[in-house]
Amino acid sequence: MPLCTVWFKKSEYEITYGVVNMFVPVGIALSYLPSSLLFRNVSNVELLARNLAKLLIGSAVVHVIVYLLVVVLIREKPSKGVGYFEEGKENSNTHSLSELICNKNFVLLTISVGLIYAIEKTMFIIVNQSLFQIYTEASDMVTTTGIFRGLSGIPGTLIASFYLKSSRKFQLTTILFLILVIVGAAFNMLSLFLSNIVMIYFSSILLGFSVTGAVPLMFNYVIEVSFPYPESKTMGILAAVAASPTLFCTPLATSLIENYGAINGNGVLLVFAIAALILACFVKEDLRRHRADETLPFLN
Repeated sequence: MPLCTVWFKKSEYEITYGVVNMFVPVGIALSYLPSSLLFRNVSNVELLARNLAKLLIGSAVVHVIVYLLVVVLIREKPSKGVGYFEEGKENSNTHSLSELICNKNFVLLTISVGLIYAIEKTMFIIVNQSLFQIYTEASDMVTTTGIFRGLSGIPGTLIASFYLKSSRKFQLTTILFLILVIVGAAFNMLSLFLSNIVMIYFSSILLGFSVTGAVPLMFNYVIEVSFPYPESKTMGILAAVAASPTLFCTPLATSLIENYGAINGNGVLLVFAIAALILACFVKEDLRRHRADETLPFLN
């Protein structure tokens, strides 16, 4: 993520990061297929070990191929200039970390992003545990639900990125997507309560669309309100801090599912979504980077 901020110009960054983030749920969705094919109805320990070895070897091969493509195809420096803030990097050392920490909008958005990021990770992890607690034979349901949650993030990410680029309405778009996350999380709990597989699939699509779309949207919002602090440093700090709530959300959800049922465990997603919306409502739409564009158009 920090590489995007220094590699692409500001006019390209929103779309670029949206496309990059789009492949995260795609990878997660595809990860459900091998496990479903290799481990379905496998009771023999030796066969299970062989299938697991195939999965790990296949994963290693894919990683090596991607690594080689990166080494061969990506240049040391971009051919058409560098990122937005890097064009003015001679001033980047004048901004201290305390300036960023004292930025109320940055702090509120960072916490809110962390909560949504935790939902994004946790909702995939608890699919298996949630459905198997309700259904005896849930292997196919787990695979389908995981794929729906992952692939529905593609349109969510693209719609959020393109709309944001054209409208610049960060606060309104963020609140709308967070409301969708709340609706998706609530509908997910209702579908589990009713044990309706069609509703479970629909809620998975809505949840994947809204959560995955909200992440790049809010990351861009953070960059706006934290300007002129260096974008690459802001993204690095944001990525590190945003990952912290996941360490609490995932164990809490899995523990609640185990002890109190799937509905209560998935309720953590709803609580986190409501908290994220409340925090986002207190953010002032201070589009510093956008104002800098209008004042210093030569930076675009």
